[in-house]
Amino acid sequence: LNYTGAAGRVVVSPNGKYAIHYLQSQNPTVTPNALQFLKYDETTGDWSKLSAPAYIPDGNMNYVAWHPTSGVLAVTCAGGSPHDGDSLIIYQRTGDVFAKVGTLSTNLDNVPNAVAFSQSGTRIAVIQATTVARVVVYDFDAVTGNLTSQRKGVGGVDALSFTAIDWLPDTDYIAGGAQDGTSIFRDVGSSVTNIVSISKDGEFGAFWAPDGQLVVIGNDAPAIARYSFVKSPGSLTVEDTEAAPTGSDVTGAAISSG
Repeated sequence: LNYTGAAGRVVVSPNGKYAIHYLQSQNPTVTPNALQFLKYDETTGDWSKLSAPAYIPDGNMNYVAWHPTSGVLAVTCAGGSPHDGDSLIIYQRTGDVFAKVGTLSTNLDNVPNAVAFSQSGTRIAVIQATTVARVVVYDFDAVTGNLTSQRKGVGGVDALSFTAIDWLPDTDYIAGGAQDGTSIFRDVGSSVTNIVSISKDGEFGAFWAPDGQLVVIGNDAPAIARYSFVKSPGSLTVEDTEAAPTGSDVTGAAISSG
């Protein structure tokens, strides 16, 4: 790509044709390369930079998530107060052009960290940096980009500092991973509740496997643990564990879709 900048994270769209390169803890309005929109050329096998959107986040980058259609991107950053249009941003793609769209039904209470779309793309879950309500879920309209029907959940002693989030496909269940533990939440359309909490460190990943098992990755022993999940009543049973990598700490993780 031939541009100067620190190494960051690259998140490829589900269709494999687009990607976002971003630098966490960097402000794109101050650091031009903190957020880059990229396109893949199937003929040449090369990636190229697209023109930056007219609207750029004014705050340090936290997380990005693609909509299942590859036509929408959610971006979270430490925007100014109140935490609304400049902290959770929805970009819609028209051809190769990304533009900010949509509205928030209600402002967030605090800086949003991780964000994830449901498999159907009709809901979006946000982890925010407050013990009042860690998890915020919206209904999402992929045509307008609007976020409506805000519901908040998981406060008080259950409000861990979650850094990882993932939806169980085609369900109401959301997994969140934190340094101090891992939780499963349930969004029933009117409220969000915490149905399972375990002490396993999941700060580097809380992933749902295609068969519905939960894979949790964190910087403790074991580093990787796989759980079976019983929906009703909500519970987790350890299936398998793996020791931490020898000679190094875990810094990141991902899971395949197959």
